[in-house]
Amino acid sequence: MITKQRWLMILCALSTLLAATLAGCSDDDPTENPVEATGTLEFFANGEDFIRQPFVSKDGWEIAFTGFYVNIHGPTAVQGEVEEEEADMQVQVAYESSSETSFRPAHAGHPVTGVSAGGDYVALEGDYLLDLHQTPEAPPEERTLVGTIARKDTFDNPVLTGNYNTINFSLKPVEFSSGQYDGTCPAMTEEECEEAAQGMVADEMAYTIRMMGNATCDGDPICGAEETVGFDILLLPVLDGNPDESGLAWSSCAWVGDGQPGLVTDNGTGNIEMTFHSDHVFGDVEADGELNDFAPGFSPFAKLAIADPSCGPGEDRCLTATEEDLYDGWFDLGDTDPEMEYVYGMLLYSLGTIGHCGEGHCLH
Repeated sequence: MITKQRWLMILCALSTLLAATLAGCSDDDPTENPVEATGTLEFFANGEDFIRQPFVSKDGWEIAFTGFYVNIHGPTAVQGEVEEEEADMQVQVAYESSSETSFRPAHAGHPVTGVSAGGDYVALEGDYLLDLHQTPEAPPEERTLVGTIARKDTFDNPVLTGNYNTINFSLKPVEFSSGQYDGTCPAMTEEECEEAAQGMVADEMAYTIRMMGNATCDGDPICGAEETVGFDILLLPVLDGNPDESGLAWSSCAWVGDGQPGLVTDNGTGNIEMTFHSDHVFGDVEADGELNDFAPGFSPFAKLAIADPSCGPGEDRCLTATEEDLYDGWFDLGDTDPEMEYVYGMLLYSLGTIGHCGEGHCLH
């Protein structure tokens, strides 16, 4: 038989155990259940002055864009590590000390490939159609706000404090659902968005990039006779019916520029930038070295332009072309001008290098 004193000892022990258990489950002790510090991250796209303002190509044509459309998919910001030996290029090191793979494959949590193992990341979901030539709504930003993630993204990834110094992103052909663009146009009205998306389609084929504008030769021998050529060019079509394998993908684009814009503090806001360099396609008369060596310039495009009633005011000739038109036209010219057979390959190479993060290069 259990005595009264024995019962009191048992009850005392149970009370002590219960109190310890409740204390261990309490959310009031931050040392036992720390709350992760989070903030906000903004994603920007920037065409810089090579898209917003006229510039002179490597072969003497003054390029003035009236539109430069890109369809961005699933940009993913990463707290990457940067290799000290490559500080001038700031290429992210993507590795893990274990024997596991150094890159995660794309999945819902980060829609693009090339996200390094071991790094915190957040991603915007879906497609974003932008005109990089368009004046941003809020100067002096001079770039377009693509999207904002506060605390957590739609994939439930938290915006943890730290330096989001690297971005991975893709360009892909526009897609439609029930006849409407299946994405977001951050800096356009609904009507402008649908018009822009439909403008990315030709002959029932969807494209990824649209370059519009005109190029002027002032009679300088490097470009030829004095004239103005209008252009409207669609690039990177859907291949084999699969838009996910059409376009471009960049990874390890680490920020090169002033400061640490991707630094997110507790309750603070950082930003990361997708930067596009159109001079990689047309070259820059003021540059030298590798940039101009691999840029097609504008002269190959001018060779395909024609005088036509559809040309705009002030245009002596114009070129409305898809990537397939360029391919066929340049190889046809190759019969009399063998150098034209190399231009298409140069174009594809140069497109692969237009994606940056500030001045930071990417893997593609």
